[in-house]
Parts: sequence; C-alpha cells; structure tokens
Amino acid sequence: MRKLGLYIHWPYCAKICPYCDFNIYRARGRDVDGLVAAIKTEILKWHSKMPSRKLTSIFFGGGTPSLLLPSKIGEIITLCEKLWGFEDDVEITLETNPDDAAIDKLKWFKKVGINRLSLGVQCFSDNGLKELGRFHSAADSFNATENARKIFDNVSIDIIYARPNQNLDEMQQDFIIASEFDVDHISPYQLTIEPETAFARKAARGALIPKPDDEAGEFYDLAGKILDELGYKQYEISNHAKSPDKFSKHNLIYWQSQDFIGIGPGAHGRLGGVEDRIATLNHLRPDEYITAINKTATATIEYEKLSGSDAAREYYLMGLRLNNGCALLMNDGVLNHEKLSTLIDDGYIAKDGNIIKITDNGRKFANYIVSQILD
Repeated sequence: MRKLGLYIHWPYCAKICPYCDFNIYRARGRDVDGLVAAIKTEILKWHSKMPSRKLTSIFFGGGTPSLLLPSKIGEIITLCEKLWGFEDDVEITLETNPDDAAIDKLKWFKKVGINRLSLGVQCFSDNGLKELGRFHSAADSFNATENARKIFDNVSIDIIYARPNQNLDEMQQDFIIASEFDVDHISPYQLTIEPETAFARKAARGALIPKPDDEAGEFYDLAGKILDELGYKQYEISNHAKSPDKFSKHNLIYWQSQDFIGIGPGAHGRLGGVEDRIATLNHLRPDEYITAINKTATATIEYEKLSGSDAAREYYLMGLRLNNGCALLMNDGVLNHEKLSTLIDDGYIAKDGNIIKITDNGRKFANYIVSQILD
C-alpha cells in the first residue's frame, strides 16, 4: 500500500530572509481566516477524490505556519483525521522560527496534535545569524531549542553552513550545541544563492562572495564526519538522525516517490507510481488561491500526467538522495548504463542486486553524478 502524506503550505512570514526563494509573502494585514477556510475547503475536495486511505504524515510548512494560532492548526488536523484517519504512527510536523517558540505556545501546539517540531535555528551565534540576515538572536536559538526539547519527543533543527565568512570550527560548534540539546534530527543545508533573492542581488554587485565549490565541499565532508561522531547518522544528503525511528516520515514520502497532496498557495503534489505519476501545482498568490477555492473548491493550476521518462527521472533524482539508494526500474529508458558502469567502477555508485546508491565518496557530488547517469 502506497503511503499518503499531506503538505500544507502557509505562505506568510513576519519578515523575508534574504536567501529564501520559497513562495512566501509578508504576513502583515493578510486575510488569515479566509486562507484557513480555503485550506479546509481544498482538503475536503481532495478527500472527495481520494477517500479511502489513511495519512502517514501531515507537514505544516511555509512560510511560517507557527504564526497561525494553534487552535487553527488544530482545526485542520481534526478535519484531516475525521476525513482520512491516521496511521498508528502518524507524523504531524510544524515548522517554526526560534522567535516564535515560547514554551506556552509550543505546549498548545502539542495539545492540538503536533508531534514533531522542525525548528529553523540556522545558527547558534549572533554573528552567523546576522550574516544570514536572520531576524532572531543566538539567545532565541538556545531558548527555542531548549523549549522544544522540553515539550516534544521529536525535534528537528535546520542548520545553514558554508556561509561566506564562516570557518570550519564555527560550523562544528553549531553541531555540538545541537547535540548537547539532544535534538533528534539535524538537517544541515549548504548556503546556496538562489536567483531573484536578496542574496542573489547582493552577490551580483560583489557585496557577497559565496564559498567556492572546493571549500564548500570541505564543509560538507566535515559536517558528515562531525555529525556521525555525535551520533547523528546520515540517511539522506542533507538529513541526519539519532535513530531510524526519527527519520522524517514525510520527507521519505518525497524521496521514495510515494503520494503526497499539496494544499495551500503554491503547493506541489505528486500522486501515483512511475507509470501513472500525476504532478499538481496550486495558484501561487494567496489572494488568487482563495478566489479560486471560493469559486470552484479547487486551486490547482497544473494537473499533469508525467511521461514515463519524466517520472523515472524524478524517481532517480529523489531516490538517489537517500543513503540506501533506490531500486532500478524496469525499462525506464532514462539511465545511461555505460556511464552508470563507469561510476560504479570508479567507486561513486554502488550496485547490490537491483539497488543502486551513491557511495560516501560520491555523495557531495550527488547532483553531478545523477545528471551523468540520466539521459
């Protein structure tokens, strides 16, 4: 039975980070109640199409979904449980920022059904946070992580590394601090300069100089080594956990090409196997999303059956991010087997029966490696 997850996108943030290219908007003066009502209507519509499967996960992402009142989050969770029902070990994740993680609010989120907190710490030093253009302090990072650890049995934190002025010791210190709080899951992300962001404009005028690839590679290698020594085992290129039961169930749905419904402005979804994979995309702007939902109960602007080759490419792009890799597809027509054999001989890909995976030596070159084996 295929797994089914729900991604719910809350597009509002109090402030916009300069490296962020997500579909987000400033929260001030927005129609919060109208958007919550539209999200509920879209959930009802999707349930009418797919009524008979229990949910493996719900992920409230953004944006900053913790800006919502916990009671509103609870209403959405209750509706989903009433409609689909939950698997026994359902994972319900909420993303939050450290400056929005007061202990009483976290208690309330847990009470309404959140059982996993994803905390956007990014860094534990004021200098590093300033360099990233974040709006919280190091003290906020410490306090929020401590509060989260007190309330939730499953806490994940994000750390951004390879900042332009960062050194290896500073990155190591972030990971050590996280381990001292005994968080369950750490997602280290290399700082990338995305097009049309404030950082991209800054880089274009020479005011920000990203680390060169070889130096960023050193940070990646050391991050993996440190986290392993601290007890966080890598299971995906940018994800490490204390134990397999703390792997992100929701993100595994993405990486294993399972089914997920995208709810909210700009949300993407994927349904069906490689042979009948459907890709969906919602209206991006919240006002257009709300208007579409109120008119037709759906905000989907793209509902596309992927070609077999496109679905297969996506399957390998996602599956090879996992340390355990993925199974070879039958007659997919997208793998360059000559290049695959060469990369196996060179030690960058391992093959065990029907399973291929990128080796430790190849993982920091994963994007390049996958591009080489896909025709």
